[in-house]
Amino acid sequence: MTIASVFQSLPAHPRHLSEAADRFRERFASPPKLEGTGLAPGNIIATFKAAARYMKLRPNVVQAMDYFFALTQPQDWVADARPIVWPSAREQAEALTMSISGVKRLNRQLIDLGLVLAKDSPTGARWGRRSHNGQIIEAYGFDLSPMGHRLSEFAASRLFKALMTAHVPQWRVFDAARRGARDVSPAARAAVR
Repeated sequence: MTIASVFQSLPAHPRHLSEAADRFRERFASPPKLEGTGLAPGNIIATFKAAARYMKLRPNVVQAMDYFFALTQPQDWVADARPIVWPSAREQAEALTMSISGVKRLNRQLIDLGLVLAKDSPTGARWGRRSHNGQIIEAYGFDLSPMGHRLSEFAASRLFKALMTAHVPQWRVFDAARRGARDVSPAARAAVR
């Protein structure tokens, strides 16, 4: 028995990162169904980017998700395929101009936010293989399925916040008028009556 055969016989199992990560893993157990919806990965990342500022996400989170989406291929988002990317920590650090420890913190944050799922290999390495037509045969890394599942949530967040900010100036005018009325002297109020 070789060490390689022992590692091949081990099942791929999710490691426990946090309670939130466990809930998201259960919630997004199936691949996103984008076929027939007319949506492409570009629509998903564009909607996410537009909603990110209203969700108060830091720019490095948006940059990391943009980097992950750039690593996917169109066939990763069809049928029952799961969009999994497998950049090494070093590749990710170079692409995002961060330290390796900063990338690890960012990856944990992405998992805790429910934007990606960690699909761990038995050895803990990130790697993947594609067939001759580009389909993912086997992969361990970051599963982007939650992004497809949460598309309506991102769109609703963006729409809600956009509507709220559209009405802010009217509320500010009303508040200023109310404050101004409160500041008016009693003699001026009596003159108006």
